[in-house]
Amino acid sequence: MLFSTKNIYFDMVKSDAELQQILTLQTANLKYQLSETTQQSQGFLTVQHTLAQLLALNQDLPQIIAKADQQLIGYALAMSADSKGRVPELQSMFDVFDALQYQGKPLSAYGYYVMGQICVHADYRGKGIFRGLYETHKTLFSHNFELCITEISSSNERSIRAHAQLGFETIHTYNDELDEWHIAIWDFAKQPKNEWL
Repeated sequence: MLFSTKNIYFDMVKSDAELQQILTLQTANLKYQLSETTQQSQGFLTVQHTLAQLLALNQDLPQIIAKADQQLIGYALAMSADSKGRVPELQSMFDVFDALQYQGKPLSAYGYYVMGQICVHADYRGKGIFRGLYETHKTLFSHNFELCITEISSSNERSIRAHAQLGFETIHTYNDELDEWHIAIWDFAKQPKNEWL
C-alpha cells in the first residue's frame, strides 16, 4: 500500500485479478454503455483494453488503483512512449504527440509518460479518488518523468474540468474520425509538493 485515507487506499496493481477488476469497471463506463445524460454528467471512457494489453502495460510501468475494503473503485493507467504499439487504438494519439511542441521544444525531447485512462466507480465520485490516483502517479513517476500527457474527448466535459482543476494545461486540440480531442499536459515542475504524503 502506497498510502491511504479513511478506508480508501491507493496502490500499484499486484495481481491479475486486479487487472480483471479494472476491465470490469472499464466496461461499465464505456461510452456506448451509457446514456447521453450520464455521459454528460459523469463522463465516459472511449478505449476498451484486453487483459493481455493490461498485462503488458503493467510490465512496462506500474498501474495505479484505488481500493475500498478490498474492492477496486478506481484506476489510472500509465503508458510509456515505448508502449505505444501495445494499444493500436491509441497509435494516432502518439503520432499527434510526435508532432507537438511544449515550451519551444518537441514533446519527444521531454521525459514523458501517458495517462492512458482514468476511471472512478460511480459510487465514489466526488470523494477525492480522482485526485488521489493522480497524486499517486506524481509520487511514483515525477522522479523519472517531466510530464504526464493525456488526451480527453471534447465532449467529456467532466473530465476536462477535473483535469484542469488538477493543473493540466491543454496545449493542442485536433479531430479524428471519432471525436475532437484535447491534448493536455501535467508538468511536474509546475506542481506543488505532494500533499498526500
